[in-house]
Amino acid sequence: MDTHIADTNNELTSNSHHYSSENAEINIDNIITAVTQLNTRIFRLREEIVAFKNENIIYSAVMNNDE
Repeated sequence: MDTHIADTNNELTSNSHHYSSENAEINIDNIITAVTQLNTRIFRLREEIVAFKNENIIYSAVMNNDE
């Protein structure tokens, strides 16, 4: 629901978000930052997954050699 309040110029303003180029730039910057951080996390998780798989392969090979 959109509620309106009067601003100092006696115009109606809404508390919902409206497009402005300034807000769009801020939001785009925030999105770019968030995506970059997510990509970094994904990259690190992939590295951890590869390391975990390698540890399991080594462990399996050692266990199979002991039999």
